[in-house]
Amino acid sequence: VNELGLETSDKSEVIPFFEGLVNLGRYEDARVLYNKQIKGNSEMRFALCTFLAEHNPEYPPEFGYDYTNIYEILCNS
Repeated sequence: VNELGLETSDKSEVIPFFEGLVNLGRYEDARVLYNKQIKGNSEMRFALCTFLAEHNPEYPPEFGYDYTNIYEILCNS
């Protein structure tokens, strides 16, 4: 998506890509996506961080959901 220069008017659509990058251990790529597409949207970040703080998804380990790093990059950057 980044290589093709695709954009969306609904920035929440990038969250699954962000989560996927973190879950794959591609932290630098996730940070680039965060800085480019998510960081400036404080309203969306506030809602996501509030939800994550109150509702750790606690997916089964086989899901590979990296809650700690997702929360760290999204909410503490």
